[in-house]
Amino acid sequence: MRIFAALILFSACSPVEDVETEGSYTLLPSEEIAVLDLVNDRSLSFETLDDDVKLHKRSAQRIVELRDGEDEQAFSEDDHWFSSIDEVDAVPYIGKASIKKLVTYALENGYPRHQIESVFSPQPYDQSHVIKIAEWIDGAEESIDIAMYSFSDGTVIEALEDAISRGVVVRLIYEGGNKDRLSDNPESSRSAEFERLGANVRYVNKIMHHKYALIDGPHTDLDKAPTTRIITGSGNWSWGAASRYDENTLFMSGMDEVAVRLQNEFDLLWNHSRDFVQIDYDYTPSPLKPMLVDGPWADVALTSPNFNISEGSTTFRLNGGNAISDKLVAAIMSAEDRIIVGSGHLRSRPVSLALIERARQKPDLQIDVYLDAQEFVSLYSHELQVETQNDCLEEATTESQVRKCLDKNFRYGYLIDQEPNINVKYKWYSYRWHYSYAAQMHHKYLIIDNKQLWTGSYNLSDNAEHNTFENVVMLQGPLFTPVVEAYVRNFDEMWNTGGRYLYTDGDGNQVIVEAKLPSLLDTIATADEIPLVFDSMALTWDEVDNLKRTIRANCPAVDSDDFRRNPQNHKTCER
Repeated sequence: MRIFAALILFSACSPVEDVETEGSYTLLPSEEIAVLDLVNDRSLSFETLDDDVKLHKRSAQRIVELRDGEDEQAFSEDDHWFSSIDEVDAVPYIGKASIKKLVTYALENGYPRHQIESVFSPQPYDQSHVIKIAEWIDGAEESIDIAMYSFSDGTVIEALEDAISRGVVVRLIYEGGNKDRLSDNPESSRSAEFERLGANVRYVNKIMHHKYALIDGPHTDLDKAPTTRIITGSGNWSWGAASRYDENTLFMSGMDEVAVRLQNEFDLLWNHSRDFVQIDYDYTPSPLKPMLVDGPWADVALTSPNFNISEGSTTFRLNGGNAISDKLVAAIMSAEDRIIVGSGHLRSRPVSLALIERARQKPDLQIDVYLDAQEFVSLYSHELQVETQNDCLEEATTESQVRKCLDKNFRYGYLIDQEPNINVKYKWYSYRWHYSYAAQMHHKYLIIDNKQLWTGSYNLSDNAEHNTFENVVMLQGPLFTPVVEAYVRNFDEMWNTGGRYLYTDGDGNQVIVEAKLPSLLDTIATADEIPLVFDSMALTWDEVDNLKRTIRANCPAVDSDDFRRNPQNHKTCER
């Protein structure tokens, strides 16, 4: 599989196609992005535009008036966000000379402030996201806040130890802390190891499923938001996430709104967390920061609004909201050309029903859904889960009981696959799933019309919505077009996993690599030793069903009690 790492470095000399503006002045896309980031910078004053950029006073005044709205307050509801050079060019007294001045000032003063790199897994370990994480930790100067589900990578742990020795304050909200405190030897646990290194470890009473970190964030100073370095995505900090699973991790800076939202999320959880009591750290509640109004190109969705919390309490209680799925449903219902779903799970009723509804509203809409093998259900199993859910709903008498019925792990892959314009594939790598050998499809992203990306820690499940703390970052618009395109390429490559493809070798010869499924089926039918774990393939429901039937026909023992209970011990089957 080809691995895509999209590094967006904006410079005037980027070798990309020119863009024409009114007055025949030619802009590179990098220059256009720099200008848009400049005129949308809420901290940029009239005086700067007038005196330093040297715009006409009326055009400088009009840019600020449009940008800040009638209330003349930045980051408020009536702000205007310039989304194209044409909008800038339409401002009175802005012309070719003014555009040149804006470009010059922007590039000389570090615009665009946004920089973003996407690292996709699996990769060789030394090129993986954990190596990049360690590098960013090495650059920390004051603080590192980590909200993490699973954390085991030695390189990152060493980088944290070095950071702490330099005086960097490390706070860790860790799902493992809750488990480690209940273990037989909590003093020998990973949480205790983190604390001995000097990190302050805490946990919350719901599942902590975030996978993000803020380096030198706005914890103590809101002015640090624009320079905060943000790490987030689907991948835990582990060897498996780096070199075995399909994952994505974003490395971002210059994104003050995203930084503030994730900082406030961290501080909310920190203020209502519980201490992993091995080393007595001073605990200081963190005041939340003033929230910035979302611009049009970036957003953060969180599940924390789905929980109520009292002052001083450490118990989050479900309130019935759907903070993330509501946004994903709205995005799905806006799609015009294509919807991409790359997700380990599809167990969210709102998201699945929205996919079906939009597919029926727009029969020409292309919807491609790629899931992990865990999501495959046979026709019998699908009919059984439908019956079980219906029985549960019939017995439910309260809203809470109804929600529990719908929150159960109903796998929607088979159901949505019945729609003519929804295409579903499964990453298939074994007859029976087991974590010890599963090369999981662990992404959690949604792409709308190849233009709008939603990605983060959030599994597409009602359990994720109502029982765990999750985040999803949304990126769209000209600032983030390259990274969205990288995710589209990543998906299209995965969609053909194990399929027939053509490549050019080192001598310039074109080589055809045949699809893996026909060869595997032939091996199963003829070999003395039948493989039950094999190279990954992206297969349709019919292809998986046929493969499973072929294995059962040639290996009757595959469904015996021992094979079912201990699949890790049966990676092959003798004929």
